[in-house]
Amino acid sequence: MTILKTSDLIIDTKQRTVSYGKQALELPSLSFDLLLFLVKNSSRINSIDNIINSVWKNNVSDETVTQRVALIRKELKQAGIESKLIESVRGQGYRWLPSVKQTELTLEKPSSSIKILALFFIPITSIALAYFSLKPKELVKVATINEQSREYIKQGQFYLGKFDADSNDIAIDLFDKALQEEPRAIEALIGQSVAYSHELTKYNGPESLGVKAIQLASLASQLAPRNAASWSSLGYAYDAAGDINSAIAYYQKSLSLDANNTGIQASLAYLLMIKGHLFESLKLNMKAIDGKHHYRFLQVAQTLELLGFHQASDSWYQKSLQYAPDNVVSISTYAKYLFSHQRTDEALSIINESINKNYHSADIYVIKSLIHFEKQQNQQAVIAIQKAVSINDKFQNLTWQALISSSIKNQSISNLSFLSASIDKHQNSVSWPETFILFSIVKSLMGEMELAMITINRAIELGYRNKAFLSKVGTLLNWHADSQFKEHLDRIETLVEQEKNNIVQQAWLPKDLIK
Repeated sequence: MTILKTSDLIIDTKQRTVSYGKQALELPSLSFDLLLFLVKNSSRINSIDNIINSVWKNNVSDETVTQRVALIRKELKQAGIESKLIESVRGQGYRWLPSVKQTELTLEKPSSSIKILALFFIPITSIALAYFSLKPKELVKVATINEQSREYIKQGQFYLGKFDADSNDIAIDLFDKALQEEPRAIEALIGQSVAYSHELTKYNGPESLGVKAIQLASLASQLAPRNAASWSSLGYAYDAAGDINSAIAYYQKSLSLDANNTGIQASLAYLLMIKGHLFESLKLNMKAIDGKHHYRFLQVAQTLELLGFHQASDSWYQKSLQYAPDNVVSISTYAKYLFSHQRTDEALSIINESINKNYHSADIYVIKSLIHFEKQQNQQAVIAIQKAVSINDKFQNLTWQALISSSIKNQSISNLSFLSASIDKHQNSVSWPETFILFSIVKSLMGEMELAMITINRAIELGYRNKAFLSKVGTLLNWHADSQFKEHLDRIETLVEQEKNNIVQQAWLPKDLIK
């Protein structure tokens, strides 16, 4: 692993992290790529053409480079670095000014069999993001846990439960110290794995953390095969990495050992919903429901929405927001629901209210951009989607950016070829249904309509059931004139109706749930 040290900055090229003292700089992936290129080539002036070719393979404009340099400078200044690090040389390009020292560290190589799919992963909006129970029923007697290690674990669990980026970093450090004391301490292995998964899904951490999370949870489950928490942490690690099928299998394994664990029930219920198993999902969700976790209300709302119980769904979305009015996941998910069901002004209202209160997320700005795009407010649509990409520049947001750019005059869609090539290379490894809707958007924008329709069919086969949102996307892309698209919408309706018919007569269904 290569560590670069320059002007009090520490750049980990393997983990793709940048730190200044004890402070971590949150750079989007494309900004990190540019910073790394400038640092590695600090001895010379780098022309914009050279930067575009080396960093983006000629897929962006000069303006993109200028914007990225500005973003990096802003992040450095916010971190308290006042000195000039990036020099602009008029008419020539950019140069990194400080000297650079390179250090090589040898770490154990992750198993090549672990496939991290975070590039195409739709962010989790479920209880899986919440705190896993870290109180195993048993500790396998493979090591004597000393008092110092126990204290590190106890404190690590405390900070892990605070659910913010700084506390999560502290938890990682504490679990690491516990594992240095006792490398086979089950609770520390589980805690560290969960903390890494949190970092990956909630705090825009590097994808390499997914590999570490899986390795730690795998070791915990090997050492403690009768410990439900070890299996649930392994399920969560695969969940965070975007491997939905493995996640379901390990959640089910965990539930077989701890049948009444509502946290595991809720995590499994969410993924079953994503896979289109709406009957099983709702049943598990109703077992897991309580008054403590707003994500569980949100999951019930999402499942009811897909089933077509819209009045009930709206009520449960409201419950989620009542319990957590400032939660950006609940806000963005409800806004997406309103947008999908022709309640656009309501959606825009709660989005603007959230932004005014300084509650931001990439998903909120994506929905905002689509609303403005539908209203033909093109400049506002572009501003919103650029904001989304600046927060998180992974595949899904770049896809929405390409959609909006493709229909607005003088807007660049240079990322489109890159997105299409990424799909062709990796689509056989992806198991997340909604990702294939994104794939279909890219193929449609490329003029490959037949492939777009085939890809939608693949999404449905994997479990995609959000007819309302798909119909909305179809309107934005003029798909409704295609007979195949209409067949896809009809097929979703038929599949949902089958699930719905199975539910309405069930004894476990509360009488007032779907009224």
